[in-house]
Amino acid sequence: MEKEMEVALPVQMLPWVVENSNDLIIVLNKELIFEYVNEKTFINLLGYSKSEIVGNFLSDFLHPEDVGSFFDKCIKCLETQKAFGKVRLKRKNNSYIWVEFNLNKYKNQNNNPMIVLIGRNVTKLERIQDLEKKLVNVINIIDKKLIDLKKLKYNLLVDISHQIRTPLTSIRGYTEILLKSKELSPIIIEDLKRIHRNGIRLEEILDQSIKYKDTN
Repeated sequence: MEKEMEVALPVQMLPWVVENSNDLIIVLNKELIFEYVNEKTFINLLGYSKSEIVGNFLSDFLHPEDVGSFFDKCIKCLETQKAFGKVRLKRKNNSYIWVEFNLNKYKNQNNNPMIVLIGRNVTKLERIQDLEKKLVNVINIIDKKLIDLKKLKYNLLVDISHQIRTPLTSIRGYTEILLKSKELSPIIIEDLKRIHRNGIRLEEILDQSIKYKDTN
């Protein structure tokens, strides 16, 4: 693959459209010192005038956590002509904005390598994505809690079933013994049969409940 041609870009002759662009446009020398910024956009997004920026190191305006990764991108740009990524730039009020950027290598009139950064403010998008991540985490936590709750309900149902089934077994056993007696009146026998039927029905309900929980 042929090496990309390096294009001369005189800083002093940047067109009017660059000055009025909504994107941040920065020219850095190989020491990563500001050589040029489009002032209007810098004032709108970061609050700095050109005189407060030009001649300073870019690292003074980066989030501390982003310095290393951004320097790596600049090195890559100087070696391969291009690089891209995201970085946090410090505003004059000490807050930060997220900037998605493209880096391109050029040469100035003295044939010195320069880096042109074109970036756009993506702070709102980053906040939305961060909110989405937090929302996903909350959903995962809720989902885990629901699973734990289902397990708790199942274990509770099994325990209750066991606690009820034990006396039910005794009731059924006693009613079956009494129903074999020849000395009981028809009314008592009918009551015992009703108790026996209801005991069986209650056991069936318990079995169905456990079976339903097992399949769900």
